[in-house]
Amino acid sequence: MRRITLFCSIGAFLAAGAALAFQIGPHIGAFLSTEATAQSQVPESAKGDTPFRKHISQAGIRTCANLFPVLGQALTFGSTYAVNTQWNNSTPDAHSVQAVAGMSYDTPEYKEQAGGVVVASPTAAGCEGTFVRVAPFQKPCQEVITTLPQGSTLAETLSGMPFYNLANNSGQALLIPSGNSCVVVSVGSLAG
Repeated sequence: MRRITLFCSIGAFLAAGAALAFQIGPHIGAFLSTEATAQSQVPESAKGDTPFRKHISQAGIRTCANLFPVLGQALTFGSTYAVNTQWNNSTPDAHSVQAVAGMSYDTPEYKEQAGGVVVASPTAAGCEGTFVRVAPFQKPCQEVITTLPQGSTLAETLSGMPFYNLANNSGQALLIPSGNSCVVVSVGSLAG
């Protein structure tokens, strides 16, 4: 029963992540760690064995073995990317696992580089995690707002920057003006 629930949640999140990726991404000390670096030239959705899944396997992580690759896919969807993953070498299932990704988009609508982070941690009920993507747009934030998924709502303004709840519970986006450009920080979470 747990796997069915996780699968359904992952499926819903992937759909939301894909929508988010298209709306925001391509368009517009006691911690003993080990790390791995990998590159992907093919979008993750087209591959079964992704760098995120390979790193989880290499680390011997079981608790977050399904969730971490899904978060990685949501983060990097539609991009060519390189990823560095870090985990606790002594007890990998008892600690968080994190990855930092550098992404390049080359679509008709968006030809920029972006960065992101994925973090997943074991919980008493399984695993939970978050991804954060930072993507620059060469247009003002007022124009970027029009590309947010239909149904997105302004949650609040944080130090003069609009913070949106994206439609269909697909995460949040903070729009940071930078001259005539806009930097979008998008966030999504998942538990299972």
